[in-house]
Amino acid sequence: MPSTADSLRPWFLGLLAAYLLAGMHCFMHNPGGSGFYLPFNMLGWVFISGLIGLGLWQVTRARALRVTPLHLGLWLALALLLIPLFYPDAPFRDQALPRLLGVGGGLLFYFALLQWRFDASSRIRLLYLVLGAALLEAAVGLVQYFWLTPGNWIGYNTQINRPYGIFQKDSVLSSFLATGIALALYLLRWDAALAASRWRQAMLAAALLGMPLLLVVILSRAGQLGAILAVAVLLPL
Repeated sequence: MPSTADSLRPWFLGLLAAYLLAGMHCFMHNPGGSGFYLPFNMLGWVFISGLIGLGLWQVTRARALRVTPLHLGLWLALALLLIPLFYPDAPFRDQALPRLLGVGGGLLFYFALLQWRFDASSRIRLLYLVLGAALLEAAVGLVQYFWLTPGNWIGYNTQINRPYGIFQKDSVLSSFLATGIALALYLLRWDAALAASRWRQAMLAAALLGMPLLLVVILSRAGQLGAILAVAVLLPL
């Protein structure tokens, strides 16, 4: 049975799963832009803010603050990145500040994640959640590339035909697909329960077949270089 201090864990994992498998894939028409001009970013931060709040609540219930050297080092790196904002002549301050705030939000989410101790099998399940999100976006990209016709309801340009999933920018989708390929290779090597699970085998097979196909047709250097680096590091293992 979970301890009283860990009673929030199912809520945290449930909210995280709801975001990765549903919330981040919701499409809403918009005029374009970046940041909170895009509705899926606003919806995403609804979930992420809830996850951060649960992490802070967990600190008060467990009466313990869990950090790692990596986490502290990332905060130091962010502090160094903030220094140029205080220069008297910083012409790109307005463009940089929202992005740095986004990095800070990501570090707060990482802090929230650290407040629960996950065993090896739980960490593997978390990775499958992220892989599931990447697979759903790969499915959206494949539908965009192969099945959508001119005048489709989401406004996808079938003449250019470079899938972007929900992200409205092909380089963002390709980077996410490269993450999926890295996860699939990692799980192929370190998931001890893989041989006994058909659905896990199916997920890895789908990722290693569909994601490289999309990276080829998207033609984004960011995603292709990321995938090549992941393969170069993980395949020898």
